[in-house]
Amino acid sequence: EKVVQTIAAIVPTKTTGVILPAALGGGTLQFIGRTIERPKDEECIFLSISPKYLQSTFDEFQIKGESRSVPDISTHLEKTDPLSQTKLTPEAYNRFRKALGRLLWMAQTRMDLKVWLSLLGSQQSDPCHSTEAALKAILRFLKTDLNVVLRMPSTCEMLSEYTPKVSAFLHMFADASHAPYRFNKRKGISGHVVFFEKCLVRAISKQQQATSLSSCESELYSIQQTAQDSISIGRVVARILWGIGEIAEGVETEMVLESDSSSALQLIQQTDVPKRSRHIEIRLLWLRSQLSEGKLSLYHRPGVVNMADLFTKCLGSHLFEKHRRALGFEPRDMPVSMMQVVMFDDDDEMLMNEIGPRSFGFVEVCCEPDSQL
Repeated sequence: EKVVQTIAAIVPTKTTGVILPAALGGGTLQFIGRTIERPKDEECIFLSISPKYLQSTFDEFQIKGESRSVPDISTHLEKTDPLSQTKLTPEAYNRFRKALGRLLWMAQTRMDLKVWLSLLGSQQSDPCHSTEAALKAILRFLKTDLNVVLRMPSTCEMLSEYTPKVSAFLHMFADASHAPYRFNKRKGISGHVVFFEKCLVRAISKQQQATSLSSCESELYSIQQTAQDSISIGRVVARILWGIGEIAEGVETEMVLESDSSSALQLIQQTDVPKRSRHIEIRLLWLRSQLSEGKLSLYHRPGVVNMADLFTKCLGSHLFEKHRRALGFEPRDMPVSMMQVVMFDDDDEMLMNEIGPRSFGFVEVCCEPDSQL
């Protein structure tokens, strides 16, 4: 209520629904095509898209089959044979653009899809058959993967390793891939994620504008982009927290950034400037100024557990699932409360009375590993 009152004092507001604390029953509401819900047994928020959102797209592309394997769309985009490089017809082009637009809107919530859409977006102005094949591979996977929710806050233990000094605290992870693909002219891909109070608030997968000559240079670009992006977010966070009275005026947001590039971190923390090129020197000097002013802290995080890796390349199923669970994405399971409803249904009680205490019933349950079931 305090947040609403503070904002309403400046601009007109409209309350579309109310979600109560878990102790008071939680609740669910629909907002701009998204479902926001809080269960009554824990203080967290689940954000999701309707599983029927892409049904019309599945129909347009005649997606009948489905695949549980995480797609590596680069295998399609890298093809150079004449058939794969054939341009799409105007009708197919319009269908492609429409589907890509729906996926981009979906990715505002399902941020785990962003690297695929970034790669597809690099060819949206002139797509060919290989681009359409990559899109279909994503759709076949999503046909079995739409029942996924974003849990806020995430339960990832890495997000609890640092004790912030102030309430305005951002935790970021940055990564980059150096010249991973031919189809995008060997440009590096930057990826970063930003957490506030262990909640994923921003995820970026972006192709670097300049071609890097080394992996260290690619990682440096990513670290600088992450820091610059987070400073803007940090100002917004500090302004909101000050407006509702949680921090004093003038308190700056504390920011911790983690990267898996030891060479880039060492380069930033050195005192000299390598005589290679002016654009690298400018990035280094800017990052060093943020460190010296205490606005930013840099730490090393091994690559196998750096969740920003999800946004720099097409990963296999194991790492894909590992990183997106760390971000807070998880499959929606049947709530335990629903199990109680099924167990104590009137018909089921009558059936149990007929069976009697000396008989046994066996139920086979199929579910995901670590399922709440």
